[in-house]
Amino acid sequence: MNISKLKISHKLLLLSVSYMLPISVLAYFGLGGLGMPIDFAAQELLGDRYQRPLETLLEKLPHYQLTLQGDTDASQSEELSSLEQSINQSSTI
Repeated sequence: MNISKLKISHKLLLLSVSYMLPISVLAYFGLGGLGMPIDFAAQELLGDRYQRPLETLLEKLPHYQLTLQGDTDASQSEELSSLEQSINQSSTI
């Protein structure tokens, strides 16, 4: 196929198609990736919801162990029950 023998309208059509093909492929992949940040944000929220109770547990557990090791009197037994309650609440994920 010799391009020089084609009509000008056919040449313009070929030129248009040759430019539109890469642009359409780029637009397809570019617009297809727009949903990725939304999915990533949703996963971040799920991870945050999962991690918050674990942070509380990580904070309360050593304090509970230290309180258990000491001599237990009335005030410490109240503190122990309070810590046990908060640990139980944060361990239900």
